[in-house]
Amino acid sequence: MLTVLVFALGDHAGATHYADGMAATRRPDPPPYRTNDYAPVVAGTLAWGIAFIVLLTRHDEMVRHGQGWWLWVTVAGFALGLWGFVLVALHHRAAARRADRATRADAAPDDEQP
Repeated sequence: MLTVLVFALGDHAGATHYADGMAATRRPDPPPYRTNDYAPVVAGTLAWGIAFIVLLTRHDEMVRHGQGWWLWVTVAGFALGLWGFVLVALHHRAAARRADRATRADAAPDDEQP
């Protein structure tokens, strides 16, 4: 009961409390990991494009067997890959805007008068 009361009162601001009563301060968050967001979009779009070319060469045979619709699946996959390029570009633009706003907010002078 006393342990719960001490933890509830918060005797260490910004500290993490463990069951054995020890307190540890929180380490800072690591910087965000930068990735190449375009790589999987390029790979997927190219894969759908190659699949389209391969199926286009076999389209007559596939139509005879009732599988002609597969060609349209590759067209849809390629179109979704192009949409992925747009989404990644929008994401990058929004992230750049957020970073610019944060930089301007940090560089803004305080409103203190002399």
